[in-house]
Amino acid sequence: MLGSIFAALLAAAAVLSLRGGEVALGGRPLGATCPWHWLGLECPFCGMTRSFVAVVHGDLGAALGFHPAGPLLALAFAGSIVAMAALALGRRRPLAGRPGYVRFLEVMALGCLLCGTARWLV
Repeated sequence: MLGSIFAALLAAAAVLSLRGGEVALGGRPLGATCPWHWLGLECPFCGMTRSFVAVVHGDLGAALGFHPAGPLLALAFAGSIVAMAALALGRRRPLAGRPGYVRFLEVMALGCLLCGTARWLV
């Protein structure tokens, strides 16, 4: 199930594009979707969607500019999909049920939060 969600997120990022620094669908910008942005504030995850879309489209420079953790998150999703598929084919215990993997996801989330917070200090 989790692998399907990651695959869907990667597929959605492939369908979306960047237009003038905004995420767009079919060339039409989607606008701000973050409630913090509506309040005129920046959260630690601001730029993560744009970064993720840029990575999937192969623009690493733009991805790092939007949010430094975006490429790491995309890599973690892709790696998780491959690992989950390999375990499923070998009929082994699912990756999502392993304590080490859950800890990995927690560390990734914390890393994204810290990268986003560190941008405020620089």
